[in-house]
Amino acid sequence: MAARYWPRVLAVALLGVFAWLSLSVSYWNWYGFPASFILAEGIDQAVGWTLGGLAIARIVPPRA
Repeated sequence: MAARYWPRVLAVALLGVFAWLSLSVSYWNWYGFPASFILAEGIDQAVGWTLGGLAIARIVPPRA
């Protein structure tokens, strides 16, 4: 990705939010998982992918 550090971190964090929306929200909708569980799962995914994005954006240099 040809961007600065923080936009690359944000892009990876948004991938985590997309993953959470596509999987966990359907468990809440179809199987009746508690909303508190789904919210905690969303926080876990967002924080985890953001930390991963911090590391990835630091290691991988932006394209020129």
